[in-house]
Amino acid sequence: MGNNWERTQSTVNQWNNSNSSKTKVMTINAPKNQQDIMCGDDTLERVSTITYLVSKISDDGKVDVEILNRSKKATQLFYQLINTILGKKEVGIARKSRIYNTVVVPTIIYGSETWPMTRKLESRITAAEMK
Repeated sequence: MGNNWERTQSTVNQWNNSNSSKTKVMTINAPKNQQDIMCGDDTLERVSTITYLVSKISDDGKVDVEILNRSKKATQLFYQLINTILGKKEVGIARKSRIYNTVVVPTIIYGSETWPMTRKLESRITAAEMK
């Protein structure tokens, strides 16, 4: 534990900038009694989830938070489309289906190739799609 902490602290000391108030620390599966990381005189805030490149990462290493995030984003996008294109009677079902498959479905499954696929996860994705 000490070795990793020392390396992390050393890296932060080298990087030490004036934006430490915006900097957060998250460790995956870390022990509860882990030492704080300092940036100058400031203790960096510990967080349990972080958004990186539109994906949510949680400190327990599970993807449940990301599945929920993807589901919310797809639902928001779907309702935006319903209020514009997909809700129009003039637009045919084939075109609506094509728009859904090219816009909403990729939003749900973005990053899924890195998820450890389980039945529970598969069920959640299917539920989000059915919604």
